[in-house]
Amino acid sequence: MPPPTRSLFPGLAGPKEAARPFPDWRVIRKELLRKGVTLTLLWEEYKEEHPQGFGLSHFCAHFAKWEKASRLVMRQEHRAGEKTFLDFSGLRVPWLDLATGEIREAEVFLAVLGASNYTFALAVENQKLESWVHCHIEMNRFFGGTTQVWVPDNLKSAVTKACLYDPELNPTYRQLARHYEMAVIPARPRKPKDKAKVETGVKIAQMWILARLRKQTFTSVAEINAAIAPLLAGMNDKKMRHVNISRRALFESIEKPTLRQLPETPFELATWKSARVAPDYHIEAEAHYYSVPHQLVGQKVDVRVAHSSVEIFLAGKRVAAHKRSLVPYKRTTLTAHRPAHHRVRLDWTPERFVAWAAEHGPHTTAVIEILLARAEHPEDTFRSCFASLRLAKQYGKPALEAACRIAIAQNVVRPRSLRNILQSGLHNATTQRKAPAPHTANHENIRGTSYYN
Repeated sequence: MPPPTRSLFPGLAGPKEAARPFPDWRVIRKELLRKGVTLTLLWEEYKEEHPQGFGLSHFCAHFAKWEKASRLVMRQEHRAGEKTFLDFSGLRVPWLDLATGEIREAEVFLAVLGASNYTFALAVENQKLESWVHCHIEMNRFFGGTTQVWVPDNLKSAVTKACLYDPELNPTYRQLARHYEMAVIPARPRKPKDKAKVETGVKIAQMWILARLRKQTFTSVAEINAAIAPLLAGMNDKKMRHVNISRRALFESIEKPTLRQLPETPFELATWKSARVAPDYHIEAEAHYYSVPHQLVGQKVDVRVAHSSVEIFLAGKRVAAHKRSLVPYKRTTLTAHRPAHHRVRLDWTPERFVAWAAEHGPHTTAVIEILLARAEHPEDTFRSCFASLRLAKQYGKPALEAACRIAIAQNVVRPRSLRNILQSGLHNATTQRKAPAPHTANHENIRGTSYYN
């Protein structure tokens, strides 16, 4: 039968149990936040220091009672350097836009580290993608490193399609996570316990920061952030009631050493769009046309438009990259993207056509110069020049030279007339009166070879 005192007060320790030393449970709770540290390991260290201390089961039971009494029941275990919880506060901060006289409301972004509860806050104009990415960049600078996982809410800037098992991330947000080598695990829809850390952080920030700003007047988001900074520092320096240590001290001691280093190059914000490759093997982005390999004609691709570059992806693999051009309705084309028969035409120049015609004779040269002179831009006549010179393959160079002499004499200088002369055999007529060699340099419609040098 138990002693009367134990029957009336079952929570009191007996003489033998009271003689055993109790560890500092706050220290135990703090050590459990470190990676790889378990309650069994802490018990073994406790037993080495106090051989007559509690056994493992009593040690764990007493710790559980202390946690319950301290209201620190941890439904989730967050190891140091493991997770960062992200969300926007539900409360907004009004500010006066002096340019328009409009009262606008700034959103407040909050990030909370899982192990230390160290908190970051930043006011931005809205919850759009650009602001969301900017918040992450500033958050990483504030923390001085990154954890392994981001746990955001299911806002559109982070999650394009919410799903309990396989959420679809915004492409730009996915690129941001890859840049920092982060895993992104969005909180499940309608599961606030998945992001309990940031939910609690939001409530504390609303009380400690936003409530204190309610009577101030701001004229810019920068002014709001200037007012938030000292309040945020005070919140992080304040001792948390149940662990008797501040967020900053806990961060400096257990979490900061575990953060991963930031990349050397900053993240470049980009926008994404889908496009289909046109028959001329170009896609449109920001009113400019960029080439892709000609084999992709008709394919649907993803286009990443950054400040200084444009990248095209097919099934997640980059197939083309260009320097971004701000000239509208023009083309940026890489030679490697052209089919072989298009690459040949890149070598076509007025000088080359004139030199090619000179191999046939003076009259052929005169015909090419006349054709080149007819258009404001010589490129517009390249097809006609090419068609005229190709007749030599079928009829021979002497025949083409004779046909060009006749065409000049009759003032019918065009590829179709040359072909008609050759097909009819008119160039072989022995009675044809020999026309004098043309003096092309003095003709008002002929520019001469010197024009193309």
